[in-house]
Amino acid sequence: MTGVPAKPAPSLLRNTAFNGAAAGLSLAVSVVLSPVLLAALGLERFGLWSLLWAITGSLGLIDFRLVAAVAPLAAAAWTRHEQDRLARLASTGVVFYAGLGAVELLAAAAWVRTPALVTWIPAAFRGEGRVALELAVGVFALGSVTSVFTSLLYSVQRFDLAACITMATTALRGTALVVVARRGGGLEALLLVEGAVAGAQCAASAWAVKRLLPGVDLVRRPDPGAARELIGFGGKLQVAHAAHLISLHGDKLLLSAFLGLGAVAYYDLGSKVAYLMRGLPLLLISATMPAASALEAAGDRPRLWRFYLTGTRMLVFAATPLLVFTVVGARPILLAWTGVDAPEARLAVWVLALGYYLNLVSGMANSVAVGIGKPELEMRRSLLAGSANLLLSAALIPLVGFAGAPLGTTLALGGGSWYLIRAFNAEFGRPFATILDLFRVPLLTAVPMAAVAAVVLQVTAGGRRGAVLGLAVSAVLIGTVYLWLGIRDGVSSELFRDRRAWISRSSS
Repeated sequence: MTGVPAKPAPSLLRNTAFNGAAAGLSLAVSVVLSPVLLAALGLERFGLWSLLWAITGSLGLIDFRLVAAVAPLAAAAWTRHEQDRLARLASTGVVFYAGLGAVELLAAAAWVRTPALVTWIPAAFRGEGRVALELAVGVFALGSVTSVFTSLLYSVQRFDLAACITMATTALRGTALVVVARRGGGLEALLLVEGAVAGAQCAASAWAVKRLLPGVDLVRRPDPGAARELIGFGGKLQVAHAAHLISLHGDKLLLSAFLGLGAVAYYDLGSKVAYLMRGLPLLLISATMPAASALEAAGDRPRLWRFYLTGTRMLVFAATPLLVFTVVGARPILLAWTGVDAPEARLAVWVLALGYYLNLVSGMANSVAVGIGKPELEMRRSLLAGSANLLLSAALIPLVGFAGAPLGTTLALGGGSWYLIRAFNAEFGRPFATILDLFRVPLLTAVPMAAVAAVVLQVTAGGRRGAVLGLAVSAVLIGTVYLWLGIRDGVSSELFRDRRAWISRSSS
């Protein structure tokens, strides 16, 4: 296929580094923005600002997850040099999200003009809130179209371009919002900034795709065959996404019903600590899905299996020290972060950290399964975990109280991961036990490291300063030991050493 430059050569390490940089900048901007916007808007307007993004975020449940299907399907077409198929997938995705965005805008306009549907907005700034809601939906619609362009960049292994565009617009967004907020701008002004930045990101992403794929017409009549393919693939991921949300949040609703909002607050504190532990290692495999699509398209199943094993091994090595640190440091983490040491929150950290760890170590199976066109594996896993979480939590909370919620979640997540790994291994004709040896060294090391960290935290106990000092020393000790083990065993180099071969295009 002409138009795709040969340099820089595709590199899994390079792609992962750019993804990590973009995610890190986004997190930093979010941390800085929250207190600035809270001070500028006041408590109620800031609450509405947060609610607007929650409302627009829920619109992602009606798009059949087409954008999640674009990257693996387009990556396979790119690998096989199927330019026409790539063009049909790209244009169908762009037109679909543009049309869906127009429908969402019309629905938002009707919503805000129906008095009975906007009573949730405080009367003091209801007019401002109506306009803000319409603008927020517009920003979301622009972002949805941008996500198609970003997926296309991923599919041709240009994570660097996608990340550079994201980082530039993230920095621009953060700076502009801070300036407008400090000059007294309200919700409308802030959302106009969001819209301008979203438009700039969309235009820059479209320009990058056109430069890389000059023969691909991004706006043309949608192809029915491509639409069916995208909906069939993305629909399974949509079901998985909805079930995953139930698995993560359903127990909060049950806690509220059985034990009240106080229990939900403690659970939420603990779950945020544990969930952060889950999210960080996943950055290491954030660029693997299109690479898996390329290997599958090239018909190289033996190398694909090795790719899966090395990625899972790296996840286990990254996640296990975080599990040790989080479980042993639950009390000082909560104390340093919130100043509150509630037994319920500690219990939630301990139990949920294990559940999220079990969920995390199946991350490579999920990424590769989607990459090779098997989204139904993740769909079934998520349905199993979501339904089991509701049933177990509903049964355990009346029996054992607060602990029933995190325990139900952990059992459900563990069961879901067991299913996914077992089903994925079966796809390659391998037994489940094949994966168990990857845990031996990290888990054996976890026992003495947990003991050492516990001693350090006990010695430094005493207020927030002691908690921070103890956590810092423990993190250095645990991180150093696992880093040494990883270097000794060549964990990261196994995944990244043959970087071109993992993601090279088919020569056929």
